[in-house]
Amino acid sequence: HSMLLLMDHPESLESDDADGMQQEDREALRESNRRRLNSVRSFLASDTGFDVDLNNDGKIEKGEGHETAVTRYLTGHRQDGPDDEYKGFQDHGEQYGRVLQQASAPEPFMDMPKESQYASHAEYQRAYDEWRAWQARNENAASIALNHMRGYQEGLENPKSRGYEIGGQNAFGYYNSKLRSWTGLILQPYVESITNSMYNSRNGYVVSGGAVENCQIRFPQDFRMRIFGKNGLFADLGFDEPDVDDHGTPNDKSDDTYVGGRAPAIDNLLIAAKRGYAEDLNQAFAEGGDPDEVRNVSARWAPITEGLFTAPKDSDVAALEALDKRNARWQRGVSFGIDFSPVGLATKNPVGGFIMNQVKSRFSSAPVMEAMWPTNNAAAAESEIVTKEMLAEKFMTKTFYSVASTHDVFQGASPTPAEYSAKISGEKPFVDANGKIIPYDQMTPKQRGDFEEYVSSHAGKNYGNQINDIQTAITNAAKRHHDARVASK
Repeated sequence: HSMLLLMDHPESLESDDADGMQQEDREALRESNRRRLNSVRSFLASDTGFDVDLNNDGKIEKGEGHETAVTRYLTGHRQDGPDDEYKGFQDHGEQYGRVLQQASAPEPFMDMPKESQYASHAEYQRAYDEWRAWQARNENAASIALNHMRGYQEGLENPKSRGYEIGGQNAFGYYNSKLRSWTGLILQPYVESITNSMYNSRNGYVVSGGAVENCQIRFPQDFRMRIFGKNGLFADLGFDEPDVDDHGTPNDKSDDTYVGGRAPAIDNLLIAAKRGYAEDLNQAFAEGGDPDEVRNVSARWAPITEGLFTAPKDSDVAALEALDKRNARWQRGVSFGIDFSPVGLATKNPVGGFIMNQVKSRFSSAPVMEAMWPTNNAAAAESEIVTKEMLAEKFMTKTFYSVASTHDVFQGASPTPAEYSAKISGEKPFVDANGKIIPYDQMTPKQRGDFEEYVSSHAGKNYGNQINDIQTAITNAAKRHHDARVASK
C-alpha cells in the first residue's frame, strides 16, 4: 500500500503557480513525472517472473502462470487470507485503482513520421524514436487495461470469493469496492475494443494496432461469456452505487454530486459507449452516409449496449435489484437525450468534462445524472419516458436520431424533411426557416415524434430501415450471450 501511494500522479503538478515555483523548475518536475509514469507502466505491463496459481486449485505447479502480467496478478491473485477467507486491499483498492487508471489511460494518437517530412535524417530519426517510444507506452497502457479485466474476472471466480458472498455480492467485488469503482474509468477508453471483441471475437488475449489508431484490446469468446455471466465482471460493476452529496439542498438535484468523486462504474461505461457510437455514426454520415456502413456501426455497438443494460436472467436477487435501480436512473437520461458526444463533453455545460473531472483531481466530483437533464421545453414528456425493457434499443435509436438530425443525408429523399414537416407539424415543424433539420436535442416532444416518424417511415429504405436494423442488432447481441437476459427485476 505504501508503494502504491508513491506511484500515482502528484496533483501539485497540475498548477502552474503553486508554491511560487519557477516555470522551468516545474517543467523539469513534469519531465521527471513522465519518466515515473513510464516506469510504472513498464512494471505493471511486465511479467511476474514467478509461478502463480491461475486455476485457483490451491496448488502451484512448476511453471504455472510464470509469465503472468503483474497487473493481472496484483488485481486478482495476491489477496487470499490465511484463514481461507478472501481479503482485499486495506483501502478497498482506492489507491491501486487510481494508479491503474493513470497507467492505462491512452495518450493522444501519434502518426508515424515520414522521412520526407524532415530536413535531415537526424531530425527524422529523433522523431521516429519518439514515435516508437509512444507506441511502446500506448501498448503498455492497453495491456494494463486488458490484464486488469482478466485479473478482476479471475478474482471473482476464486472459490474463496464466491464462497463468501456479502449481501448478495461476490466477496472479491465487495472487499474491493473502490477498485470496482475505478474499473469503470479504467475500461471506458477501451469500450470500443470491448464491443468489437463481443461482435467479432478473436483467439487469445491480444493488444493490437498502434499504426493508424491507439492500441486496441481483444479477448476470446469464452472470456466474453465469463465477463457477462452471472458471476461476471459487468454484473459485479453493477453494485457500484456511490452515495450522493446533496450539498444541503435535498430538493435541488442540480448541485448534487457523487461522494468519492466518481459516477457509478456502469454509468461511465454507458457514457463512453454512447459517445463512441455517436462518434462513429458522425464519421459514417460525414463520409457520405453509406447505409451499409451506418448499419455496420450500429451492429458493432449493439453488443456492449445490450450487455450493460441487462443481466443474466438467473442472476441473484441483489444483482437484479442493482440493475433495476441503474436502469430506472437511465430511463430519463435516455428519454431526455443527454448530449454525451465528444463536442457535448468538451463544452461548458453540466456534462462538460464528465469523464475528465473524475480522474483529474481527488477533489473533483461527477454530477448526478439528474443534474444534467434539460430544463427547457425540449425535455421529454412523461409519455416519452422509455421503459426498462426498451432501454438498450432506445439508447441506440435516439442516438441515431440525434446524430442524423445534424447531417444533410435526407435532402435527396421524397418528401424532403421540409416538405414532410410542413404537412404534418403545423406551427412547429422539425425544420427551421431554411428547411434545415433542428438538432434532435433541441426539438420539442412533438417535433421529435414527427422527426422519428419521418426517418422510420418516409425517408426512404436507405435510412428508414436503419431503425429496424438497430432492433435486429440488439436481438442478435442478446443471442451472442447464449443465455436469457432481463432489463429489470
